[in-house]
Amino acid sequence: MEPKGITIQNVGGPDRSIPAADINRGELLISKRYRNRRLGEYLKELEMTEGRSTGIPTIQNVLKANGSPRAIVVTDEERTFFRITIPCHEAAGNIIADIATREKSHESSQEIGKNIPDVLKDVLKDVQKDVLKELSERQIVILELICTSPEATLIEMSRKLKVSDKTIQREFTAIRKLGINIERQDGRKEGKWVIKI
Repeated sequence: MEPKGITIQNVGGPDRSIPAADINRGELLISKRYRNRRLGEYLKELEMTEGRSTGIPTIQNVLKANGSPRAIVVTDEERTFFRITIPCHEAAGNIIADIATREKSHESSQEIGKNIPDVLKDVLKDVQKDVLKELSERQIVILELICTSPEATLIEMSRKLKVSDKTIQREFTAIRKLGINIERQDGRKEGKWVIKI
């Protein structure tokens, strides 16, 4: 992965039966023979490949529909490698820089109190600092939601966080393992969540 796109390289280039002009166009690449017929048939049986040479045309069609530049397909004269570069859409910005920024903010969020909302600080004041460092961003959002909307159901939480209710339940389990107990009092529908340390 690079700031300008994703490059995938395969050692062992395309078969010599595929014309160089077809490779340079980066469209439908049809080989007149399998490099390893048994392996090709085996992969087809496992439904891991179609064997119809639709991969590159599919990539190009999706990129076109997305408004992205075309993928670039390259090999050498000896056909020792096959490389495809899928460029980033201009609206994507610098993906690598964005990822680095997110990782840096995640690292800084591990410092105590940096990403703990004020509404949670009083509730979690008796929790050990090393436990707070273990909380993920999603877990903090869940705890904040419990503090601000204790009557919210699992379904409402899952909709708000755009995850499944099973994901919310898994996060509850992980939070409880850290020693922060979450209980539903007075039933699932009319009840409310309580955080106990």
